[in-house]
Amino acid sequence: MTLRCTASIPVVFDDVSSILRDDTMVDMMKNLCERGTSTLRWGTNTSKLAARIRDLCLGSHPLPTIDIEKALAWVEVKVELQLAPAQRNAIALATTSKMLIITGGPGVGKTTIVDSILRILSAKKLVCLL
Repeated sequence: MTLRCTASIPVVFDDVSSILRDDTMVDMMKNLCERGTSTLRWGTNTSKLAARIRDLCLGSHPLPTIDIEKALAWVEVKVELQLAPAQRNAIALATTSKMLIITGGPGVGKTTIVDSILRILSAKKLVCLL
């Protein structure tokens, strides 16, 4: 699976489960380390990290159901911004995906996405830890 990153929009990857099947995440991290394309050194801790990420993605989503259209309208007022479609999509995915990877160049709105997600979850009286 390949992701392309442009400077104008954040890239959101929510189908983490597809890279976790059959220890794919473990193999991917090990290969990166062995090729020297990562500052990580392959070892017990890296293997445990990959396994922990896989475990976190299993099972049902812990969040209550959120009316995402209502939440998006509310958060736009709170952040005093009109969210871009990619940002709205990322925030919506965060309410249904157990793990979400948001990436992109400077100024594409990653911080706004995280801020909006945290505001929505906090308004639902959920404890948010980063």
